Amino acid sequence: MEHPGEVSGILGPARRAVISLYPPDFDNADPLNEEWETTPRDSKDALTAHSLVECILFAVTQPRDCFIKAFHFEQV
Repeated sequence: MEHPGEVSGILGPARRAVISLYPPDFDNADPLNEEWETTPRDSKDALTAHSLVECILFAVTQPRDCFIKAFHFEQV
């Protein structure tokens, strides 16, 4: 996979958003299961797929003048 900056350069004036995610291992609950809403999401818990989805939705709903190049996740 190419670096996001390289992809942005290739797309040039096409004005496509390119965002990279670098998540660690995460718990993958089924979004159609009630577990999706009840899986613990505190700082002491493992990262969840639900949290990743919310992060992606946050990024893609930002105004075009708000440039987000990458998200780096850390387990604390």
